Amino acid sequence: MVAFRPMAALAAGAIAAQLPLFGLVLQGQVPALQASWGWSAKPKCNFANGVCMEGPTVEAGKSCMPTCSNGTKDPSNKTALVCPASKAPVGTVTPDDGTVEPDNGWWDICGPGNGTCKANLALGANVTCPAVAKLSAAASSAVSAQGSTAAAVGIAGLALAAGGVRDRSQLRGLVLQGQVPALQAAWGWSTKPKCIFKNGVCVEGATVEAGNTCTPQCSDKTQNVSDKTALACPVSDGKATPDNGWWDICGPGAGACASNNALGATVTCPVAAKAVPASSAVFATGSTAAAVGIAGLA
Repeated sequence: MVAFRPMAALAAGAIAAQLPLFGLVLQGQVPALQASWGWSAKPKCNFANGVCMEGPTVEAGKSCMPTCSNGTKDPSNKTALVCPASKAPVGTVTPDDGTVEPDNGWWDICGPGNGTCKANLALGANVTCPAVAKLSAAASSAVSAQGSTAAAVGIAGLALAAGGVRDRSQLRGLVLQGQVPALQAAWGWSTKPKCIFKNGVCVEGATVEAGNTCTPQCSDKTQNVSDKTALACPVSDGKATPDNGWWDICGPGAGACASNNALGATVTCPVAAKAVPASSAVFATGSTAAAVGIAGLA
């Protein structure tokens, strides 16, 4: 019993020490636990397999144009990557009231607190930089030069065959001196290439220019097309072959495009005409019956 009294006194003292805290809680004077939210600077993103064209990183809410770190390579996809926006205030501590977390994933990446975001968000994990380097400008020039030389030799050979050059040594001299013109493709047409609907007409007109759409329509207005979906007339920038197939359709040269691009080969105008409205059919039937009746009376 003697040993129990000191322990009881100690317990009673501990309880007494907590009484003010219990009182504050009951009176609502103890502030609730709040999360510190908002970082000292905007969170940032980077391209996982290279760099952003805009810089090593881009801020939340902006876009990153993927670029390979090795300038001799092109990324597998050049579509801009979006760095998710963040609603968290920068440089401000605010309570976590449930309106921002997970904040497009930034909570897990940056972590709570009011300091610097702990890490960047890596974008474009599926956008790769292939092992094979793209053809350098020097290599492209070399290939072009080789092609020009080959064309020059071919043209010179024709001249030799026609008797314009006395012997092969003279031909070699002309080629080496660069006096034989290189074969070059004239590119670009006097007007924009155009499309037509193969089995009828376009609602927009007889033709539509490259880059526009053609709504298919039967030439016979009593017919309906099998598919009314608009047909896209391929765009043309005239910069390089095949230019969405226009090179083969229009041909080289600076004049008018050789022919139109016929769209919608699978869209047909069925032989059966449009259905006659039921009211018209009833009226026609009635008229026929009336005619028969009058003829019978006669």
